[in-house]
Amino acid sequence: MNESAWRILFTVYQNDSVFGVSELADKLQVRRSVLSSQLKRLLQSGALITERSEVDRRREQVHLTDDGKELVLDGIKRTDARLNQLTEDPLQPVADYIGK
Repeated sequence: MNESAWRILFTVYQNDSVFGVSELADKLQVRRSVLSSQLKRLLQSGALITERSEVDRRREQVHLTDDGKELVLDGIKRTDARLNQLTEDPLQPVADYIGK
């Protein structure tokens, strides 16, 4: 998954809300035309779905699917693991080896 896709999924997940396409573009600070191509790929992959608003049928709303939530949670876990590796003592493996 590329960075743009990750940002879209994480933004929808983080805000725990449903976005219209224009609102999502504003939140991500990108043009709607730029967002549309990435949304199309995420829709095709099953990570997102769009539905018409019940209040305003002209408006499309973007939702995370269960698969999309799994992708976000997996990405958070992987990022957390990488950050934990950076904060560990880089010489610990050497000390462990010498101590054997």
